Amino acid sequence: MSEAVCVSKASVSGNQPKLSTLVYRSRATRPLTPIELLDLTKVAERRNRAEAITGLMLYDDASFFQWLEGPDDAVARVMRSINGDARHTDIEVLTRRPTARRNFHGWSMKLALADGVQSAGTREVITPPPKLLAALRRRPEHAAHILDRLAPMPGSAGRLVALESIVTAEIVPHLLQTTAGARLAGLLRADDVDAALALVRSATGPAGGASVARTALFTAAARDLGDGWSRDECSELDVSLGLFTLHTVMRQLDQDAPVDLVFAGLALVAPQSGEPHALGAAMSAQTLRAGGWQVRCEFPDNDDELGALLAGTWFDRLDLSLSPAHDRLDRLGDLTTTIAMARLASPNRALNVAVGGRAFTEDAGLVARVGADSQTRG
Repeated sequence: MSEAVCVSKASVSGNQPKLSTLVYRSRATRPLTPIELLDLTKVAERRNRAEAITGLMLYDDASFFQWLEGPDDAVARVMRSINGDARHTDIEVLTRRPTARRNFHGWSMKLALADGVQSAGTREVITPPPKLLAALRRRPEHAAHILDRLAPMPGSAGRLVALESIVTAEIVPHLLQTTAGARLAGLLRADDVDAALALVRSATGPAGGASVARTALFTAAARDLGDGWSRDECSELDVSLGLFTLHTVMRQLDQDAPVDLVFAGLALVAPQSGEPHALGAAMSAQTLRAGGWQVRCEFPDNDDELGALLAGTWFDRLDLSLSPAHDRLDRLGDLTTTIAMARLASPNRALNVAVGGRAFTEDAGLVARVGADSQTRG
């Protein structure tokens, strides 16, 4: 198996060479024990320090996923070694691209294992969240986007530290909403609007239709619909119809929402071009209207149409959304391009760009990665 590990930024000196990122997957020729993997990790650390290579190796159920980053020639040398290593087979390069910066700088060797390791070497090991592993097993072709969620945050011990704070501050208070979300999703699949309305009002109280509690409940229901599709419990059409029913429920709840009479600005709200699920845009529009924003909802077919909308009107804010039911990790690159274009097209050089969707709900760090300023509550 490859000996790629992480090296501190201080070990790279002199002129900075061109960097590249390579992500691959492979299959172990035999199952490896945690102790064997730790031994491999320690040997790998020495080589990678010499090569100025950083990255991450994840081992799960006899499968390897590895992220390598560093100077072009060094990555090529390590990859040649990988191809000749008899400890694994079926090597498939998933991503190979130039990069301007390292995502895994500041770490010593990090090995990601599904069950962690109970030993003196645990500081060298991280335990990925179960949902991340599930996403990797389900969509290995998106390994680059998924592994990137394990990258250390600047000024912290790693993204998992940030994840813990998010769980404590945000997820735990909404756990009760998850149960209600599953119940609401069942009513949406049954197209029972009246029962869904009653459930939302009983679960969230008399607060307005754009309240935080109601938004959390809608988000949980949409995610449950998407999870049902992932488990083959329903079709994509069922998901779309359920989201349409939820949109109907939201419209009927609009009358509950208090409106701030202070004008906050003009916002353009739209799904990312090609995104068939418009519920996220609808939730964002509802929240903004309740906050005193004048909202214009559009459905551009491509970036050129969105650019024309922005160029013709002074907007204070742009809200773009992906599906609230599916993570759409394969669309993040397109969204990054759209946001960069939007900033160039708008005459407002201080345009605030917000993004919404399941991907950002599950990993708030992706907001900055796509070039946005904030996350919508939809």
